Amino acid sequence: MSLKPWVLAVVVFTLPAFAADEKKAKPPELAGRYDCVGDSGGNEYRGTVEISEQGAGYKVEWSIGDETYSGVGIWENDRLCVSWQTDGEAKAHGIIVYSREKDGTLKGKWTESPAGERLKEETLTPRKK
Repeated sequence: MSLKPWVLAVVVFTLPAFAADEKKAKPPELAGRYDCVGDSGGNEYRGTVEISEQGAGYKVEWSIGDETYSGVGIWENDRLCVSWQTDGEAKAHGIIVYSREKDGTLKGKWTESPAGERLKEETLTPRKK
């Protein structure tokens, strides 16, 4: 049995694509503690964030002033995508999408329900170990 030339070409050209997807799919090391600075529409806020691995995704916990927020996220297309909600009486929920800088800093854009007129921003800087 011999392979047709076009079958061999498909295999040769497809394998590197699968290898690239597999390499790309592996997320960077994200677990750890971060200092958080954000803009909630003209008001700066500061706090801390803890990211931990949870199965195939991540658990994210913010502590900002007296408020705590919990989220769950996944690494997809070189972005950390996190759905979050408040833990306190003032119920709120939203989504934030972070891109990762070379130094490990996560830069995010977020919104909450009901969505505002513009996206808000947040930066997570890894704490030194």
